[in-house]
Amino acid sequence: MLQHLQLVMTDVNLYQAVALAGILAFAISWSLWETESYYPGFEVYGVDKKSVSLYDAKQKFMTDARRILFDGAAKGEIQINGVFQIVSANGPRLILPSNYADELKGHKHLSARRLIATAARALMHSDIIVDTIRKNLTNSLGPIATILHEETATGIDQMYFNTEPYDGWRKYDEKQHSIGLVGMLSTRIFLGPEMVKNKRWLAITTDYTIVLMIAARALRMWTPVLRPIVHWFLPECTALRRVSRDARNIIDDEVKRIEAQVGQPDELSPSKSSIGNSLGWMRAAAKGTSFNLGDGQLFLSFASLHTTSDLLTKTLVNLCTFPEFQDLLRNEILDTLRGKSFDPTCLSQMRLLDSFMKETQRLAPASLSLMNRLVEKKITLHDGTVLPNGALISVIPSRLYDDEIYPQAIEFDGYRFLNLRAKAGEETHH
Repeated sequence: MLQHLQLVMTDVNLYQAVALAGILAFAISWSLWETESYYPGFEVYGVDKKSVSLYDAKQKFMTDARRILFDGAAKGEIQINGVFQIVSANGPRLILPSNYADELKGHKHLSARRLIATAARALMHSDIIVDTIRKNLTNSLGPIATILHEETATGIDQMYFNTEPYDGWRKYDEKQHSIGLVGMLSTRIFLGPEMVKNKRWLAITTDYTIVLMIAARALRMWTPVLRPIVHWFLPECTALRRVSRDARNIIDDEVKRIEAQVGQPDELSPSKSSIGNSLGWMRAAAKGTSFNLGDGQLFLSFASLHTTSDLLTKTLVNLCTFPEFQDLLRNEILDTLRGKSFDPTCLSQMRLLDSFMKETQRLAPASLSLMNRLVEKKITLHDGTVLPNGALISVIPSRLYDDEIYPQAIEFDGYRFLNLRAKAGEETHH
């Protein structure tokens, strides 16, 4: 009887293995031949039309996105009102010129939140993150600016001047230093002064930004139907899971530390502090639903690190490239702060610095496309252009390089936005 049962179980296991192998074989075969649907009526760029898969096009976009986007933008005469499509890492995407930006901004049938959830399936509670930022950070910009001023002085000293005896010139990986500095500042704002001292957490937040982007790039090369399977075997995704697990453990320990403080009011109450209490902010925004605070904090760190460190790095590079601005900017800062302590109004008085940074961002934006959205319902634009339901769209910043809008647009001019604001009626437009 026992021997018969073992034979039956062996057959069952064999059938299961054969069935699983068949499913995997079908999925792999389908993914190799599957072509994600293009949006009909729009020219496609960056794609070998002889290819049966979009894998090569996705690889090409990951390494040559700027040329593909601006090649498409330069051929507007053969397109429908300048709209074309490319194959991004997430599949086909419609690219619209800058003149559509105002019409699309805030459109009720366009969703940024659903796009986030589509592009990054791990973020299943994007509303909680958005509410956390809107209700807490946006309303606390004044106090945040003061704290950032104080923390920046400490961070610069630690990152640049406290590493080894000074003996003249030093070499820095400026991108890494910028990420490290911004990581310290964002930790101070989100988690408070104690966590800034946690070197393990600081290392994780800076590593996460890099590891996440590498893992996303590796996973996007696979068709969506296989991603739930292949992510378990990709070393890039394994590294991301390891970093995420370590982060959750640290945040769990921090929550326990706060809750264990005897005689203290609820430190995780959203009303306890407007700064340094992101765990309380997210807990309040979750409204009792299941939400991992560690994952949420990692996303907040990523959102703050990526764009801010990118702009800081490029601004410092331009200061080296155009040294004539160094004394000018230094003097503007000294004049602004002379005889008073730093407060948020100081930033609005540093107009040349603002112009210099905006010009840096104009010529080298953190993203090659703006206003990334998912179309939730078919949209007919003012000129008759139809954006189909379910389409991924992006607005390309073509105006940033238009000589009619910015004379000698490809040239860096640190005074550009300062001069634009000096014109009558344009004081607040730039």
